[in-house]
Amino acid sequence: MENNDLIAWVKSIDSGLYQEEKNIITESFVNNGIDTNRARYLTDEEWKELIPNIGARGTVRKYISTLQLTPTDTQGQQVEQDLGSHKRKLDEYIYIHRDILLKLEKDILELQEVQLTNDIKNMNIIN
Repeated sequence: MENNDLIAWVKSIDSGLYQEEKNIITESFVNNGIDTNRARYLTDEEWKELIPNIGARGTVRKYISTLQLTPTDTQGQQVEQDLGSHKRKLDEYIYIHRDILLKLEKDILELQEVQLTNDIKNMNIIN
């Protein structure tokens, strides 16, 4: 984890953590591949395993909660590709279903015409 802003913050004076806590947390994050984005999705139990000290754990969690989510460029590109793919599929479904709907409407009109013709014939026979 060459560029890990979370670890850099933990090591900084801004974190307010004691040096021993900084060392334990840094080692834990490095060993478990924890960065800011991954830390957002940790469960309470995972947090307890990573940072046993409740005060230090609270400090780190509070810091993470103040940060804005910044997806990587590749994540953003993947989202754009997925959205484009879904839009194409949706457009295709709309086109297919529109054709089916138009055909059904045409069939209904033809059936109504046949029914009307039959009704007229039946009326002429009865009269």
